[in-house]
Amino acid sequence: MNNINLNKIIKIFVFIIIILIIILLLKGCSPKAKLELIGEGEITIYQNSTFKDPGYNIIETDKPDDFYVTTEGYVNINKPGIYQLEYNLHNKNDKVIYTLSRQVIVMEDKLTNVYMKLKGDEEEYFFVNDYVDHGIEVYRDDIDISNEVNVISDINQTVIGKYEVKYQITNGSYEKETIRRVNIIDYDIKQNIDYVNLVIDLTIECDNFDYIILPDGKKVYSKYTSYKFDNPDNYEFDIYLKSGSHKKYNINIESIDNSGPVGTCKVNYENNKTTVTMNVTDPSGINKYSYNGLDFYGNTTLINSIVSNITIRAYDKRNNYSDIKCSAEYGTGFRNINVTNDGRVVGKQGYIKCGTEVSKESQEVEVLMQGYGYKTRGAVAAAGTYLATYKYDLPYFWGGKWVKKGFNPDWGCPHAVYGKQVCSKSIGTSQCEWGLDCTGLVSWAFAQAGFDYEVIRQDSMSEGRWGNFNARTHRYDFNKNNMNYINQIKPGDIVHREGHVALVIGVDANNIQIVEMLGPIFVSTLDKTTGRGLSKQKGFTDFVLMDEFYTMYGNS
Repeated sequence: MNNINLNKIIKIFVFIIIILIIILLLKGCSPKAKLELIGEGEITIYQNSTFKDPGYNIIETDKPDDFYVTTEGYVNINKPGIYQLEYNLHNKNDKVIYTLSRQVIVMEDKLTNVYMKLKGDEEEYFFVNDYVDHGIEVYRDDIDISNEVNVISDINQTVIGKYEVKYQITNGSYEKETIRRVNIIDYDIKQNIDYVNLVIDLTIECDNFDYIILPDGKKVYSKYTSYKFDNPDNYEFDIYLKSGSHKKYNINIESIDNSGPVGTCKVNYENNKTTVTMNVTDPSGINKYSYNGLDFYGNTTLINSIVSNITIRAYDKRNNYSDIKCSAEYGTGFRNINVTNDGRVVGKQGYIKCGTEVSKESQEVEVLMQGYGYKTRGAVAAAGTYLATYKYDLPYFWGGKWVKKGFNPDWGCPHAVYGKQVCSKSIGTSQCEWGLDCTGLVSWAFAQAGFDYEVIRQDSMSEGRWGNFNARTHRYDFNKNNMNYINQIKPGDIVHREGHVALVIGVDANNIQIVEMLGPIFVSTLDKTTGRGLSKQKGFTDFVLMDEFYTMYGNS
């Protein structure tokens, strides 16, 4: 029994010995390795800067995956001091087989060792929408840290004004900055194109101007420059500031001026004065105007001529000329017609006599209509005025109408009858002189202006239709409540009262001037608000705005 126990003990002991031998053998075969720091063993950084551990390498082994490393210690970048980092190399059995350490020194940073230098000038100028930040160079201990700069700007490069750009370095406790002043500007160019000598003159007004590049590539360091051109073309000038900002300025020469001025000329006969107004242009400018051998230099002049068929010769500065035919306008305001208190036109030589030659007068009216233009307000009002100021009075003839061109050769002649009508409603005689009544005067003026017979109303002129124009719907009472319509009255409109009608020939701020056939021809002035006559004539109750008629049948 004792032998059996002894054998068991011996076997257990041998087994333990074998296990120990195996363990020792295994320990003796454990792989070897070391650590190697990446970078310096001692690192100095500044407070509040960014610190990244450079780390380590596992060396002297071809099986680095059989090991791992743990790190002890930390670095507080917000607090100056000396910090220790310890790296421990472990094998698969979690045993530390190698240890290495690194020292990190965190220094207080007052940014006194930071150097900042602007690229470009402290104050710069840029054209609108052409701003470029030229940037800044920043070094700490000869190390470029420009990427750490914080740029603060209030620039709106689309708006002219003064701005600031702030370049700032900060570590949380301290900051260092520099400022650039930025001006967003535009230029002002005064240009003069001399079309006589074919020269472009430029005067450039802008701050910080550096130079201009001319269309031929020449660089000119002056705000005052001239460029000679010889062909129609687009000429481009490039204006540079000292900051490098630039803007293009274009001048398009569409043509070389070899022709005379173009435009219009208008003649207005008002208050017995003929005024010529020129509205002409020319690339080389206007030199002068000429009429009947007399020169004038302004755009307006008075001439002694009938209001029609006036042609003005206009000269440009290259001595090219054009003949500008004037069109006539009636205008507003009163004609300077001398009348008595009762409205009779002064200076008449009695009534027109039977057999009086009227071809000259008919021709003058025709020329007058040509000057104002057929089927226009001006022509209608001018015809009425001409008849009112004619040197002879026409006899009043109740029912008298003449809607043909020119003067009636039978005006002033006695006749037994006029058509089927009696000659005078009041006298009731069969003997009378032929003439016009009130509607005859107005319809005659429209006929002379070229309006067709079919559209001229010849009775009850303020009512009914003038062709397709319904006068009734455009008839308004003289009443202060109708001032919106009263202020639209123009020469060529008509005024009315029961049994009578007249033609408007002038308008000013307060009054209306009319011509009417009431016995002989009268020229009357009406109060604009009430329609009352300002002298002994009776007033009028209403008026008709003829705008739609002139639009439908006229040439205005």
